[in-house]
Amino acid sequence: MDRTIRVLCALALILTAESAWAVSLKPGDPAPPLKVGRWIRPPSPAGGAKKIGVVSFFSTWSNPCKQTYPIVANVARNHANRVSVQAVAVFEKNANPSGAHYDTVAAFVKQMGSQMPYAVGVDGSDGAAAKAWLDASGERGVPVSFVIGRDGKIACRDGCLYMPS
Repeated sequence: MDRTIRVLCALALILTAESAWAVSLKPGDPAPPLKVGRWIRPPSPAGGAKKIGVVSFFSTWSNPCKQTYPIVANVARNHANRVSVQAVAVFEKNANPSGAHYDTVAAFVKQMGSQMPYAVGVDGSDGAAAKAWLDASGERGVPVSFVIGRDGKIACRDGCLYMPS
């Protein structure tokens, strides 16, 4: 296993336990496609060597998520040459077909500014990203992050991604 992946996973704080429902997405499985309703801050085009991925799910209204923004930002800044970070807002309270939740998240990302130095997307009103990643892995809430190896497989998942500065 890649040393960076081992470090990311070893430093992860596991905050959630397996749920009672069937878990179909586990470490070692291929990462599902990341389908978002809209990118507020699109990911950079892939180029050169394949990077390790971090997919971090959050909600703008969640207090526990507020504690993770500096941690995820630290990973994005300090490991930019090896790690690609993408965050996706899920479970927004005003998610509906009218798309009001996109505006809520866009305003939030603008307010956060440089505190979110990574790609930020918003789950569609159908909740496709939450279903494919969170429901499938047995996660019921946010924050939660997944570390994806260069091989495209889930290396680990956690409730909060810790990386020292």
